[in-house]
Amino acid sequence: MSVTAASAGPESRSASALQPRRRHVALGLSLLTVSVVFSIGGQLLLGPIFGYPDVAEGNTGDLFRAFDDNRTLVMSVFYIITLVELGRIPVAIGVYQLMPRSGATLVLAVFGALAGVLRALDYILWTFLMPILADGYLDPSATDATRDTATLMYEALFSYLGDGLGGNLGLLLLAAWTAGVSLQLLRARWAPTWLAVWGLFGAAGLFINYAEFLGSTEGFLGLGLYGQIAFYTWLGAFGLTMLWGLRGAPAPGSGRVEGETL
Repeated sequence: MSVTAASAGPESRSASALQPRRRHVALGLSLLTVSVVFSIGGQLLLGPIFGYPDVAEGNTGDLFRAFDDNRTLVMSVFYIITLVELGRIPVAIGVYQLMPRSGATLVLAVFGALAGVLRALDYILWTFLMPILADGYLDPSATDATRDTATLMYEALFSYLGDGLGGNLGLLLLAAWTAGVSLQLLRARWAPTWLAVWGLFGAAGLFINYAEFLGSTEGFLGLGLYGQIAFYTWLGAFGLTMLWGLRGAPAPGSGRVEGETL
């Protein structure tokens, strides 16, 4: 029995040693996926269709027509983005496992997961509710009352449920999570300093973007757009760091910030 256990020991240790690396790779790929989907899907594909960042300032009828003309593309992109936002939950948990165990880091994990849920709620409206509203508004037999109802429902649900919870509270939680993670990275010897500083800039940009919901859109929305770009490129850089610099990073679940500098 002891001979068998001894012979199986090295293989068992080798297999267990691969687990942290696989988890780091999974976390890195998740971060990269979030960055790529939002930067390419959100800005390049949806931007020209809805005239971002002035989509909220346009006529509701024009918005419905733009959606109807590009229905398949818009619904597909928003569906993928919704799934990616929900993917923030395991990402927040994975990042938490790289941090020291404390009440503050646990709150950060909750912030990151809630941000994903709330922002997914914002995007899922475009996949399931927008087709119904657009069909009702653009129906040739629709009366003025029907169009007014569709417009009212769009403004109520998208402005308050979508922008209010997903865009407002979700963005605020995401900015807080980014700032908190970046501060933790400043303490982690395995993480390069530039990555933490980059994350702080991205968090500042998200907070500036949040000013839109305070009624200060003039002069802020452009800066907020650059802030979002900084945030998503930081996510990509974070993912690449996890994929290329695994040796010095702590194993997920260890809760350590010590380690070799990458």
